[in-house]
Amino acid sequence: MWTGPNITNETSVAELVDCWLTQLRAESRLEATTINEYERVLHKLVVPELGDLRLGELTADGMAAYLDDLRGLSLDPRAP
Repeated sequence: MWTGPNITNETSVAELVDCWLTQLRAESRLEATTINEYERVLHKLVVPELGDLRLGELTADGMAAYLDDLRGLSLDPRAP
């Protein structure tokens, strides 16, 4: 059950990511290593590209294009 702050159309993607990760850690249902991997991927791929956008600015077409752009990117932790 969500116990974080109120999420609105004005919430940034970066804020949502941080709230979600905090909630996952508070729930203690997942291993810390799993949450850390989620955090690594989100901060490597999502936040740099979408973090400043407000949720109200996201569109289905924009998200589809973003996901298409992610194809083929390496998630190797050794990659810069």
